[in-house]
This record gives sequence, C-alpha cells and structure tokens, in this order.
Amino acid sequence: MDHAKTLRAASVFILVIGILSIIVSLMVITVGSAAMKITENEEISEESGQNEYTHIRSVINDENVQNGGDLKIMSTGIAVTGIMALLFALFNVLRGIIGLKAVKGKLLTPALVIGVIGFIFDIIGLLGSLKGGLAVIAKIIYVLVAGVYIYCITALKKEFEAAETEAFEAIKAQADNDISAKTIDDEAENFFK
Repeated sequence: MDHAKTLRAASVFILVIGILSIIVSLMVITVGSAAMKITENEEISEESGQNEYTHIRSVINDENVQNGGDLKIMSTGIAVTGIMALLFALFNVLRGIIGLKAVKGKLLTPALVIGVIGFIFDIIGLLGSLKGGLAVIAKIIYVLVAGVYIYCITALKKEFEAAETEAFEAIKAQADNDISAKTIDDEAENFFK
C-alpha cells in the first residue's frame, strides 16, 4: 500500500467535504438569521396591528410552534447549529490541508494530532446520527476515511523516521571512516618525522 497516495486521497476527500460543509453551514446560518429577523419583524408588526409575515405563520401553524417550541428559539437554534457546523467545516479544511502537507513529510505530528481529534468528532457525529437512513452511511464512510487518514499518517511517520535514522547512520559511518582515515594519516606523518 502506498501510504502517501492513500493519505493524499483521504486528505482531498476531507478537504472537499470541508469546503462543501462550509457552503452548507453558511446557508444554514443565513436561514437561521433570516428566520430570526422575520420573528423580530413579526413582533414589531403585531404591535402596530399589521403583519407582513402572515404567510410564514400559515406554514408553521400554532400546533407546530407549540410542539416545537417558540419560533424565535427555533430560529436561534438553527443559526447556532450553522455556526457550529461552520467551525467543524473549517477544522476539516485545516485537517485536509495539513494532511496534504504530511504527504511530503511535513507537519506529521500536528497532522496526527488533528487527525485523532477529528476522528473523535467524527465518531461523536456518527453516534449522533444513528437514527438511520443515508446520513448514517455517509457518516460511516467519513469515519472510515478519517481512520485511513490516521493510519497513513502513522505509517508515513514511521517511514520518514526510519529513513531519517538510516541517513543519520550513513552520515555517522562516513564520518567514522573520515576520522579513521585522518587518524591513520596523522600516525603515518608522525612515524616519518
């Protein structure tokens, strides 16, 4: 298995999902903010006896509002959920970018740390979506990709450390040979004096 290519693929997958998640979370934030604005305007309109947003109230009838809680609280919850999703999406973009740098042997330890933290968040997200359906399948795939990401980083870290140790040993052996040759030259020079 070529760990560098697999890590690159996993990092690109995480990066693309992160970018798509940013777009979706910005849409959720916009919808939540718009709903909060509508509820604020509706309260002002009700005080003046005019209501511009009766079509919104007709979609969400009083029974749904009572069962689901106040519309203002629900719209705030939507906005907050969007903000949390945006933060996690930014984290995934960062994880993907650092994973791509780790392919070249840079930032291996930070990539591993961020990978493990992200994996924990992915497991929590999977557990939170166990209701069924397509979301669970997508989360399982995402958790598997995050696991491959961690595995490849760990394997690459070992490969780079082994190569570094091998290079160090070769340099040390060369230096030892140079020192031995210098010592022999010095002894030969002292012998002929």
